[in-house]
Amino acid sequence: MIYIEACEAGSMFSGLLTDDKNIYAVTASNAEESSYACYWDDVRGAYLGDEFSVNWMEDSDRLSDLSKETLVQQFDAVLKKTTQSHVSRYGNFSIAKLPVSQFQGEKAARLSDNQDNQHRQPAHRDAVPSQDVPLIVAQRRAEAKPDHPHLAAVYKGLLSGREYVDSARQFLGRRLIREFAFPEDILSQRLPLTRHECYDTLLKTFDENCFNVSTHPYALQSLHLLVNVCETLDRTSEEVFGVKSIANFLAKECKEHVQEHPFASVL
Repeated sequence: MIYIEACEAGSMFSGLLTDDKNIYAVTASNAEESSYACYWDDVRGAYLGDEFSVNWMEDSDRLSDLSKETLVQQFDAVLKKTTQSHVSRYGNFSIAKLPVSQFQGEKAARLSDNQDNQHRQPAHRDAVPSQDVPLIVAQRRAEAKPDHPHLAAVYKGLLSGREYVDSARQFLGRRLIREFAFPEDILSQRLPLTRHECYDTLLKTFDENCFNVSTHPYALQSLHLLVNVCETLDRTSEEVFGVKSIANFLAKECKEHVQEHPFASVL
């Protein structure tokens, strides 16, 4: 039993996890959308949870006996409460007939009515896209302390960094279109990934020569361009150009025109 709270979490399983495997997965979002952070805390200056995971944990908290609810009942409850993204499930659905207690264990004690917050606000009341959390946190902190100019500088730096990554993606896309006669829509499409070897080659090239996605996770937004290149590349053009030649061209363009470190970190 796997729970995944992440943007585009469904992409981990869509078209990959078949029902003949003894695995059942539930994700915060489908393969094409963000998940959502929630429960902003003014004291800590941070979001304390994510809508999907908060909902399934609170669903378990309210039960005195987890053996009384099955995974499919849990899924239905969380699906109803999670309004900002599409909670999805994959794999062997027969596992969903099993009780939650088989995977989460038994409770040691039940919260009393006084301890249990009967008036808790819905988790989505302040939900924001998870990929925007660093930017929104920086903005909130800057607004909360206007006499600290370095906080405003951090926020402006993140905005500028994102603009730089977006413009670099457009530039690289245009260069690929011109050099290899790709269609214009490789810049806008979100094609499903099936050609994993091609994508792996271009991803490593991008990561090493353009933006390291561990240091600059906002650059993950650019990876759809690489997926679209691989999925658009037909067998004839692949024989003419070869994936390696596209990777080499991408590396050259990045080294000549894209600077990874004008900003300490582009989140």
